[in-house]
Amino acid sequence: MPGKPPTNVSAKSDTSTSIKVTWLCTDCHQHNTTIGFLISYKLDNSNQTLAVAVNRTVRDFLISGLKKFSNYTMFVSSVTARGISMSSKRLSVRTLEDGK
Repeated sequence: MPGKPPTNVSAKSDTSTSIKVTWLCTDCHQHNTTIGFLISYKLDNSNQTLAVAVNRTVRDFLISGLKKFSNYTMFVSSVTARGISMSSKRLSVRTLEDGK
């Protein structure tokens, strides 16, 4: 069975085209089974979900190249040798307007 999903996932728009996602690893210290994380995101009203894989030492990631002043849905999953965990709680974040 895959590991537990990350906890305390949060996301905040840093600029008009980027969002920073942060999380805590549930399984990293106890069982040491997590080998990485999958950060998934999609523009609201889009059918395409994009994902970025990072290694187990990463606890935050800046997603850039996003559309200005747009809503995105994102979540994080843990990756183990047994597969991908269920996703964290889904977050909805809007990128900033220009000049902010």
